[in-house]
Amino acid sequence: MNLRSTRLRLLCVALAVFTVAGSPGPAIAADGGYPELTPAQLVQLREAIAEQTRNPRGPYLRIRWFCEDGTVLPPDPYACRPHGGGAQHAQVRLEIAAFGELGFHFGTIYRALEPADVIDTEHAGYRARELVVQAYLERADDGWIMRRARFYRGARQAEDGRPRGWRFSAPLSPTETGSVNARCWRPGSSKRSRMPARAR
Repeated sequence: MNLRSTRLRLLCVALAVFTVAGSPGPAIAADGGYPELTPAQLVQLREAIAEQTRNPRGPYLRIRWFCEDGTVLPPDPYACRPHGGGAQHAQVRLEIAAFGELGFHFGTIYRALEPADVIDTEHAGYRARELVVQAYLERADDGWIMRRARFYRGARQAEDGRPRGWRFSAPLSPTETGSVNARCWRPGSSKRSRMPARAR
């Protein structure tokens, strides 16, 4: 399988999804300007993906506290309290994180991202489209790189990731005000869903 060709095709689909949804941004090459992969890099990428599907922790190394002041601490109770608070989630292995330079961001932790990282103007929105593709692969391919890491408790914290997701959505909203809250309705209900307070 030619992973580069597969990546381009999948990202073209994701780009179409965002275009239909009204996402701003010019028409661009689907690879976002990342460098061409060498044959050796393709081999390394295939091996890394296969290894992640077998690894009980997938792309992750361990669980850590990530404090507001930049301190990283073991997962002890309230460890970040003296450091201005923080969030607890998995830490991506360095050798896996290195693939990000090639346009493959495995094991994305939403709580660790800022909206600017997702909009990714440097690569014309590539990262946002990549997240769509990754979400599809996890659902269509039995978890994909998260096949066994789905059971790695604490790797992803919904209570931290959900509000951050709201923050990502606001800049991509096609409404005049950019308000996601104004466009979100509960299925089968006439009441609007409320944006989490931490995401406002």
